[in-house]
Amino acid sequence: MHKCGFPNGIDVDSDGRSEGLSLGWNSDCKITLRSFSRRHIDVMIDEDLEGKTWRCTGFYRALEKNMRKASWNLLQILNDSPHIPWVVVGDFNEIAFSTEKK
Repeated sequence: MHKCGFPNGIDVDSDGRSEGLSLGWNSDCKITLRSFSRRHIDVMIDEDLEGKTWRCTGFYRALEKNMRKASWNLLQILNDSPHIPWVVVGDFNEIAFSTEKK
């Protein structure tokens, strides 16, 4: 985490085929870990300056076809607090344009 320039962070080890997940932040806000897996890191963010609370989920969808439905189900399960603003960032491994197909 420190090699990326962040004083605080959460790392999730890889499953052997990838580099794992990492979430880094500066110390001017309070971060509370809600849950994590090899496919996500879900946190609550309390901003000291404005007193706002929101969620951030780092997400990495499985590349394997047989695991894709489980990836989307995970996001549905994580959507348990609709009254709190929520940002999901990451790699969804979806094809957006036909030119992306090989």
